[in-house]
Amino acid sequence: MVWGLAFQVKFTRATAVPDWDYTEGAGVGPVVLLMSYYIGDASYQGLVYYILSALTNDPFKLARMAGFMKGVQSAGAAVAFGMDATPYLTEHLVSWVMLLVSLPLSFLVIRTIRDTNYDVEETVHVEDVDAGNKAGVGISFGCEKDVHLQALAAETQVMEAGVGTV
Repeated sequence: MVWGLAFQVKFTRATAVPDWDYTEGAGVGPVVLLMSYYIGDASYQGLVYYILSALTNDPFKLARMAGFMKGVQSAGAAVAFGMDATPYLTEHLVSWVMLLVSLPLSFLVIRTIRDTNYDVEETVHVEDVDAGNKAGVGISFGCEKDVHLQALAAETQVMEAGVGTV
C-alpha cells in the first residue's frame, strides 16, 4: 500500500505518459507493482468465492448469492469508471479505504463459517438416495425442487434401462 501510494503521488492527470519498457530499469518497479495489484485482486476475489461457497450447499441459494455478488462487482466497475474523472490520488485512496473497510467486515462473516452445512440444511445427499428410491419417493422439499428431482430420477431410470436419451 505504501509503495503504491509513493508511486502514485508522482503523477497527475496532466503528467505526460512516461515511455517505460519492462526491460529497462525504470519500468521494472511499475510492472512489479501492477502485478502485485493483480495478485491481490485475484486473492481477494478467491476469498469472496470461498466465503460464498462455504455459506451454503444449496445450489439455488449459491446461484442467487453469486448473481448478487457479480451485480455488486459490476456496480463497482461502473463507479470506478465514473471516478476516472477524479485525480489519480483520489482513486487510489478510495480503493484502499474500501479494501481496508471490507477486510474486517469479511472477517465477521468468515468466523461464522462451518466445516459443513449438511447437518443444518435440507438438501439431498447423493448417498441418501438408494437404489430403490430413484423415483424420488420420500424426498420432498415442498417446492419446485420436487419436480426437478423427480424428472432427474425418471431420466436416470430411462438411461439405465437403455431406452434412449432424454
